[in-house]
Amino acid sequence: MVGIGSVVLDCEGDPYDALRAMAADPPFSPAGYLRYEGGGRFLSCRDAVSIDRNGITLFSRDMDEEAKNRIQMMAEALLSRDLFSSPPPSGDLPSDSSTTMERHLFTDGVRQLKSHIVDGDCYQAVLSRKIQLPFTGDPLRIYSALRSQNP
Repeated sequence: MVGIGSVVLDCEGDPYDALRAMAADPPFSPAGYLRYEGGGRFLSCRDAVSIDRNGITLFSRDMDEEAKNRIQMMAEALLSRDLFSSPPPSGDLPSDSSTTMERHLFTDGVRQLKSHIVDGDCYQAVLSRKIQLPFTGDPLRIYSALRSQNP
């Protein structure tokens, strides 16, 4: 199914062929309008890394010996750091923490993005804010602790 504005065309086969056919009939233009499924045509990924709270998985179709050795070295380096055995010590947040966006503005932005997704304006959106805290420990340990709380 492809469409432009309120015009929707049910079709079989390649959606780009259908968009080209629609573009040939003025006054419509397919520029900028694709449904969610169209993203797969642009966002294909042959190789992928999946990180969950229990480990890291690498999916690859083409991997030479040098790449395998580099991955093995990285895995050994990570495992030798004892990232998962104990979380960093907890405590009060320091008073000199800062953020680029106040919480109420961030949650308002999330609501607005959800509305855009429901309205079909986009199918993928990321709203982020930077939070800075002073920290002197091992960055990978704090990352591991954060991932265990929010995978």
